[in-house]
Amino acid sequence: MGDRRASGSFSRRRPLLLSPEEAEDFSDLIEWAGIQPWSNGRVGLTGVSYLTVAQWRVAGLTPPHLWLLHADHVDASQPAALL
Repeated sequence: MGDRRASGSFSRRRPLLLSPEEAEDFSDLIEWAGIQPWSNGRVGLTGVSYLTVAQWRVAGLTPPHLWLLHADHVDASQPAALL
C-alpha cells in the first residue's frame, strides 16, 4: 500500500485523480515493490471502483513487474453487491 504524491503535505501540489502523473507514480511503486528482496518480482493489483480505473491507467504504461490485475466492479444498485 502506498500514498499518493504529496500525501500529508500542504507544501506540494498533488496530481489530479487519474492523471498521467498519478499513473506514473503508481508505476514507480509497482517497480519499487518488484525489486524488493522480499518480492518474487511479480506485482499484482486489486481494487474496486476508483482503484479499478487506476489499475487500467497504470497497466497502459506497461511496468515490467506488473504481473496481474484483479479489477472488480461493485454495482451498489444490486443488493447482493452490498453484502
